[in-house]
Amino acid sequence: MKIEHLIGRNVRRIREARGLSQADLGRAVEDQLGHAWSRQAVSAAEKGRRSFAASDLLALSRVLESTIPDLLLPVERWAESAIELGDGVHVAVAEYRDRVLRHGDERGASRAVTRADVRELATTVVRLKQQLDAVHATAAGLEADVSAAVGTADPVSDPRAHDHADRLEGGAGGSDI
Repeated sequence: MKIEHLIGRNVRRIREARGLSQADLGRAVEDQLGHAWSRQAVSAAEKGRRSFAASDLLALSRVLESTIPDLLLPVERWAESAIELGDGVHVAVAEYRDRVLRHGDERGASRAVTRADVRELATTVVRLKQQLDAVHATAAGLEADVSAAVGTADPVSDPRAHDHADRLEGGAGGSDI
């Protein structure tokens, strides 16, 4: 995929997510660049039919309330195997992504976090919380079962619960806890 197509696709995706028309975006760019883009110019940019200067990327990121990496990176992590820089020169997506996200430290230890990464992390956190809630519910149910079996409201502190649990497991009785 040509880099202009990638950037154009991201401009369109973010513009639509913000509820802006192409004409709205073209007018908003004027505050950043000193001249408006026509609706046709925005359309051409979104179709990858124009190159983007650094000032264009900065202006678009400000108007779209996004970051420059949001404009430069493929949304689908491995949608393409390479990015075409021009005249048949290709860069592997992994290298391209790495170069866009580096913060200039020589070891590459410091990396930017993309919004896609944050969404993925948030989804994982929600899933883990649901699993933890299920574990808590199971533990509460087991606690209630043990409590009912030994006739106490607090099976954790009642030694009879431990004796009962040992008998259920085939143990000798008594509590080691």
